[in-house]
Amino acid sequence: MSAFRDLVFDVIKQARSEKQLACLSHVYRDALGRCSQPTATAVVSTRREIEKEVLSNPKIQLAQVSEKQYDVSFNPTKAEESFGRFVSTRARKRGMLPDEVLEWLIEGEFRDPTQDVCRAICKRHNIIGLLTSPAEGRATGALSCGQIVDSDWLYREVSADMVGRERDLSEHYAFLTLAGQSGQHYLMTGLPGTGKSLFVKSLIKHALEQWKSHTDPRLRKAQFLFVQDTEFCGSEDEALDRLRSLYDYLNDHQEVIPVFDGFEMLLKETLPISGHFTQQFGGIIEGHTRTFVLVARTDQAGASSTLKGIRPSPLPVMTVEAAKPIVSVRIEQEVRVAPIQLSIEGGAESFADEILSLTSERYPGRHLPQVALDLARSSVHRACARIMSDGDLTIESGEMKITDLREHVAKEQNLSAEVIGKDPDEFYGQLADTLKKDVIGQDHAIDRICRVLALKATGPSRKMPRGRFLFVGPPGVGKTHLGRSLALRLGYGEEAFFVYNMSNFGSDGDRWRFMGSPVGYEGHGQLRTIFDEVRDRPSCVILLDEIDRAHSAIQDILLGMLEGEAKDGMNERTHFSQAIFIMTTNHGQDQVTGAYKRRAAESSRAELAREFSDEKLRTLILEGILDVDEQTMRKQIDEEIKNFKSGLGVAFKGAEGSASAGPAEIQHYINLKRLKEDLQHTQYRTALDRAFLDRVDFIIPFFPIKERENVAKILDLKLRDVGWAECPQDVKDMILDGASGEDESVRALPRLIEKAQTDRMSWGG
Repeated sequence: MSAFRDLVFDVIKQARSEKQLACLSHVYRDALGRCSQPTATAVVSTRREIEKEVLSNPKIQLAQVSEKQYDVSFNPTKAEESFGRFVSTRARKRGMLPDEVLEWLIEGEFRDPTQDVCRAICKRHNIIGLLTSPAEGRATGALSCGQIVDSDWLYREVSADMVGRERDLSEHYAFLTLAGQSGQHYLMTGLPGTGKSLFVKSLIKHALEQWKSHTDPRLRKAQFLFVQDTEFCGSEDEALDRLRSLYDYLNDHQEVIPVFDGFEMLLKETLPISGHFTQQFGGIIEGHTRTFVLVARTDQAGASSTLKGIRPSPLPVMTVEAAKPIVSVRIEQEVRVAPIQLSIEGGAESFADEILSLTSERYPGRHLPQVALDLARSSVHRACARIMSDGDLTIESGEMKITDLREHVAKEQNLSAEVIGKDPDEFYGQLADTLKKDVIGQDHAIDRICRVLALKATGPSRKMPRGRFLFVGPPGVGKTHLGRSLALRLGYGEEAFFVYNMSNFGSDGDRWRFMGSPVGYEGHGQLRTIFDEVRDRPSCVILLDEIDRAHSAIQDILLGMLEGEAKDGMNERTHFSQAIFIMTTNHGQDQVTGAYKRRAAESSRAELAREFSDEKLRTLILEGILDVDEQTMRKQIDEEIKNFKSGLGVAFKGAEGSASAGPAEIQHYINLKRLKEDLQHTQYRTALDRAFLDRVDFIIPFFPIKERENVAKILDLKLRDVGWAECPQDVKDMILDGASGEDESVRALPRLIEKAQTDRMSWGG
């Protein structure tokens, strides 16, 4: 398969002059990659399916190819017969399907115009020789996986030095050299996306160059055999056959150092291949009888008993400064092999700056340099597709623009392209104006939310969520509606607005429904959890309704989410830094409602919001909630205790000459203290503790909406939603009159609208 990838890459490079080959490369690559059954029918039917997909969906092509320009003379029936005859004449082992297909496409008697071009390319680069004949310096025959690292391999795989990794390269070269001299293993670990595969190839190249003149004869004679994890992804029989051939080959060639890239796959005990590998190579690795180069993810390597005792050499995550040169180089490389000649808006370095800015902002949990290199490649592809979108294959040049990058990021992260690249203050100021037309009467809440979002967008990249808000107020005043409107106006869409009623997670056992059951436990994989949702839509708005009713075990999980990352039931980490959390609680709603009723006539909603500040609401929630009458009693008791003690002077301090208190006075004081303590016991304390509230950016009050002008605005919105925007004014007045008599006027509107519609139907209106 690695030989086939070489072929595909070369075909794509040729697409500058023969654009239909770009389409062909997709056909062959996907056909081979998707075949799992060793039958000719699978090969042929898959190619037929891909051809149909390519012709019907030009977006997947690197170059726009019309049906006339793409040869469709391929005859599946004849091809299947040809493939059967071809295989029957070859004494190859079962399980070698991809290699057989590639040979057939190149050497078989069935021909079509596109295959002619492929044959020419393969002959020029001796691709077929890599499959059927020994590579230079190796008499293998039976080896069915891996690639000997020779000059041709280095030319194909290592296109440039590791710019920005010079210091790391020097350190790891020393580690590898020491391991090779002592017969120890070299274990490179790193987080996903740190560029381990690219780095180890550069490291091997560097080692071969330096070891040519080394004083140690073992290093001078050393060769490397590069083995990728994808070579063991076929059937179990095929993977086992390749392991055995690899084992035999290494026994016959002691000078060869195997390099296992993606070694974590061979460490997963749940996969059959892991057991086969341990059986074949476990003793060699544990016995340190020869040098192995093992490249694996940090977490997998640390948890493996196979690697116990091997000191890892970690590859650090690249900093933005270190990644910029390699990203710039990659942009220039991708542009050189593009189907058309491209210029780069602002130059490669400026484009790299934009890529690195977006990676830190929009790709939590992904590490440099890989995420930035992927964006560089996708930007080139999108630019080519945009320039050639009209199907004109005569276009020879164009410009790769920043908008190509932003549109790709928006599509990949399920965002509106308008969100990316905007001035935060201007964008969120406009967002606030728009939200105030959607959500009536809660302008103070909208202003607060948008200011927080703008502030975080202008600050340095952080792993914490974009916003964490706790809403306090009665039902039906716009809390949920504001969350939904926020998701829509940010371009996330309705499908990125996740609502969880936390009263459904009130027991300790509910945590597995919330975070997912581990493998082997009941319910595993049966329900989509909040972790699944956020992994699919990292840019989202999450509404946690009645958060105080969640069990303490659930709230412990939420603490991690509100910090920016948490692990689900399968111990997989999910990042929440692109999420906006909105939580609601019923605690404090009586105080908010009571204050509105008492002061609505004399205070504006903005003044009420300033009175119920974030600090005051935090105190109410932490100290406990008293209703209005209980608050009055508390004040009266405190005042009476104060007056009583003031009347006695300093009697209770025992000062000489002070007035003394008789038994009746003392008993009265004790009774007052007991009353105060009893009243404190009636306080309703929420389950939300200080640790939770410390992870909330702002607690925001939502007041009832009784003002007729505000209720009228909400009525217009609801009439529009039900398709009755032309409702007569007299009917509107009737609905408003009915709502004004309700304690919660806004919540009554849907019922009153439906009643008015029904009445008009009975009147024949």
